[in-house]
Amino acid sequence: MQGPCQFQCCQEVKLDKKVLLLDSPGVLFAAASDPDAVLRNCVNVDQLEDLVAPVESIIRRCKRENLIKAYEVNDFDTTEEFLEQVANNRGKLKKGGMLDLEATASMILKDWSSGKVPFFTMPPTRATMEVASSVVTTWAQEFDIENAASLMQDEAAESSGMHTSGCMLMACGTDCSTAGNQMPCTNATDEGGVEMIL
Repeated sequence: MQGPCQFQCCQEVKLDKKVLLLDSPGVLFAAASDPDAVLRNCVNVDQLEDLVAPVESIIRRCKRENLIKAYEVNDFDTTEEFLEQVANNRGKLKKGGMLDLEATASMILKDWSSGKVPFFTMPPTRATMEVASSVVTTWAQEFDIENAASLMQDEAAESSGMHTSGCMLMACGTDCSTAGNQMPCTNATDEGGVEMIL
C-alpha cells in the first residue's frame, strides 16, 4: 500500500455507474521535517527522523483532557512525560526494559493519521449582524419600459457625443438636429462629415 505523497500519476476510482473520482498528486511546499506537514498526512511517519516534534504539535492542538482520556494516562507537564506514560501503558519497551519513546511517538502519529486522536477546530466567530425587517404596506412602482428605453438612449447619446434629438454634431460644425430621426444628414461631406440615420 502506498503512503502519503508516494503516487505520481492520476488515479481513477469508480464510485458508481455515474460518478468517477479522479485522485491526482498534490504539491507539497513544506519541508518533510515540518511538524505541520506531518500532521496533514503529507509525510510518511516511518521516514521521519524526529518523531517527538510532531507529537508536541498534537499536544499543543488537542485538548489535554481528550488525550488523557484517549490514552488512559495521568495529567502531564511535558511531551516526554506524556510519551513515557503512554509507553508504559502500551508496553513499548526496548531491550533491557527501557521505554521506547520513538515507537510510542510513531504510534501516536499513526493514531492521529487514522483519526483515533480526538481533535476538532471550532469555526471562527462572526460579528452578529442586525437585520432590520418591516412589513410592506404598498406595492413598488411598476417597471416602465418606455422610460427605461429613453434613459438608455440618453446615456448612449451622451457617451457618443450625440444630441438628444438623435442626430450627431457633424465634424463640419453644423447642427443636424433639424434633419429629424429618419432623415439622413444633408451636411455630410467628404472632409469629415458622416451620413447617419437614427
